[in-house]
Amino acid sequence: MKINTSTDYAIRILICLAKAGHVVSSSQLSQDLNISSRYVLLVLAKLQNAGMVNAAYGCAGGYTLAYDPGEINIQNVIHVMEGIHLIESSENSMFAIYINNYNNAIRNLSCALEYILSNSQSDYFDCIEFYSPALNAFYSPRQAVSVERDAANMHTLSLRFKNHEDVSKNFICSINGESINCSLSFQSTVTLRPEDTSPASTNTTLSMKFSSPHSIKELGKHYLYLLDFLAFINFRSDIPIDKIVLYKKEDQKLICSGTAKIFQQDCSGYSVDTTHNITYWDFSGSSLAAPFTVVAERRAKGTYNPFLYPATAKMQHTLIVQNG
Repeated sequence: MKINTSTDYAIRILICLAKAGHVVSSSQLSQDLNISSRYVLLVLAKLQNAGMVNAAYGCAGGYTLAYDPGEINIQNVIHVMEGIHLIESSENSMFAIYINNYNNAIRNLSCALEYILSNSQSDYFDCIEFYSPALNAFYSPRQAVSVERDAANMHTLSLRFKNHEDVSKNFICSINGESINCSLSFQSTVTLRPEDTSPASTNTTLSMKFSSPHSIKELGKHYLYLLDFLAFINFRSDIPIDKIVLYKKEDQKLICSGTAKIFQQDCSGYSVDTTHNITYWDFSGSSLAAPFTVVAERRAKGTYNPFLYPATAKMQHTLIVQNG
């Protein structure tokens, strides 16, 4: 993820104030950070309204931090400047912001980011729905469509979406005593925009439903459950998760409460290749729950090693997962 310019400047201004330890004028900040004075004042106004900086007026006026430098919270800065909420994950090693400052002038700011952003209006969720091209490779979206062909010429006459119940694959995982109802299914979208080359698209989804509401801070944990499983069946770690949809239960119905986005490490090299990964059809019936559970529990117990992947699909037989 690339943070926007305002957030970049806000972080640099806060660091500059922290290093100074005294009142610094807006003109001095503009000069030290090579930012226009107008932009500096706009950013400072937002930070002041959020209670992050204090302003002193007069001939010796300027700005200081409103609290101890050690309490600077980059999550809050992003929230103030961009209006987005950063979830504090229980997996602190996975979701963090690393800032490297070069030179005392702090003219270059680079961020290696891997975290979750959510626009959900609720602090809890009852169901999560994941989208990933790796899920498409595991359980092909073609299963959701039936094709009617001309028997004589084998031309395609029509495409029909199958009933949701007929193509959904449900399984229950018990991970460290928590029962999770999982479902592989499909989401189809239709577009009438003339610039789109295809009028419809279908993607595989994996949903997790819970018997009781979960705090949004637990989202990272369940994201890792799926990520580890997809890495396991793809024999690689660069698995992209494109989108997450959050649902909460109202009157016994699941209502969409928002979406979340995972800002991961670079996954641009990933491509769907069903000839070199394990698919749904390699499992028999209820056996899918076993490897999913085992991989998830190893992550939860701290015994999962994300670096031990077979070099090729030919080695997949060396990966033996036993139920229980």
